[in-house]
Amino acid sequence: VGVGRPAKKARWERALFILGVCAALLLAAFLQYSAFNNGLYSKSADESVRTLSAYRLSQQGFSIPVGVWLPGYQLALGLGLKVWPDLFLMPRVFNSVLGLLTLAVLGWLASILFKNRGTVLLTLLLGAAFGPRIVCSVVTFSEIFFAFLLLTRIDYFAR
Repeated sequence: VGVGRPAKKARWERALFILGVCAALLLAAFLQYSAFNNGLYSKSADESVRTLSAYRLSQQGFSIPVGVWLPGYQLALGLGLKVWPDLFLMPRVFNSVLGLLTLAVLGWLASILFKNRGTVLLTLLLGAAFGPRIVCSVVTFSEIFFAFLLLTRIDYFAR
């Protein structure tokens, strides 16, 4: 028994959707890499202190630091520095991954709210090229961590 035309069309549409999602994520990764490669990275005292504090946490043990504003970013970065102890590249790779995850969560939110694959793809493509998301994904500030957690909470609330 062969597969009917509607089933083939549905499979074809699903494959195109998955290809579009992958293309949007690859575009986002390319734009983040291009921004970093063209010199868009921060070497400020603020991010250096956070990176060094996260490194100290990774070396001394993971207890919740006292006197640190919102320690989640430093604890997560400290875990990353435990795996790869490069104080310059690891925070940038960490933020780049968070930027891509934020884009994926944005697509998930669009799918929950609109239930339309075309709208999800448009959201992902616009989100991939959205300048503030690119900057926050390349520069090692904790805003992309906050955006990721905020969008994740909104996704669960929207269900």
